[in-house]
Amino acid sequence: MRSLKFFLCGAALSALFSLSALAQTGTVPPSTPGKIGLINVSAFGDEKTGINKYKIGLAQVDKLLEPINNQLKSLAARYQTALNEYQTMQKAVPAPPPSVLGAKADEVQSLQTQITRAQEDGKAQYNKAYSDIMSPIVNDVIKALNEFAKAKGYAVILDGAKLEQANILWGFDDRYDVTKEFIASYNARVGGVPAAVPTQ
Repeated sequence: MRSLKFFLCGAALSALFSLSALAQTGTVPPSTPGKIGLINVSAFGDEKTGINKYKIGLAQVDKLLEPINNQLKSLAARYQTALNEYQTMQKAVPAPPPSVLGAKADEVQSLQTQITRAQEDGKAQYNKAYSDIMSPIVNDVIKALNEFAKAKGYAVILDGAKLEQANILWGFDDRYDVTKEFIASYNARVGGVPAAVPTQ
C-alpha cells in the first residue's frame, strides 16, 4: 500500500534531513564559504537506485501491513457489491419490500463503518511499524548525511525536490545535486561503518 507507506514519509522526512544537515557545519573552516547542496530524499526509496538499507526497511513495513491491506481490499469489494445491489433494488419495478431495501442499506452502512475503522487501524499499525523499523534507519541515514556534508564542505544540504514543489527553488546547478553520490557512498558502507568519503 504505497499511499499509506508514504503517508508520513514526504514533507516531514525532507524537513528532518534538511535541518539535520544544516545543524552540522562545524568542520568547514570559517574562512571558506560553505557550499549549498541539494538532495532528493524521495530517491532513497527508489527500487532500482535507492539506499539498500532504506528499501529493505520499507519492504519490511509493507510486509507487516499486508494483513490490514488485504482486509481493506476485501471490505472495499464487499462494499461496492452491496452498494450496487442497493442501487439496483432502488430502481427495481416492482419495488422490493421496505424491509428488504432497509436491510441492504444497513449492510452498506455497516461495511462503510468497517472500512473506516480498518483504515484507522491501518494508520496506527503503520505508525508503529515505521517507528520500530524505519526510525533507526532514518536516524542512521541522517548521521551519514551529516558526515558526508562535513567531508564535502557543504554548509547546508536541502531537499531540492520539495523546494521545487513548493515553488521555492527555480533553478540550480546539477553539480550540487548530491543525491546519487550520497546514495552510492551510503550503500558502500560495510558492517555499518561508513566508507571513506573523499574530501573536497
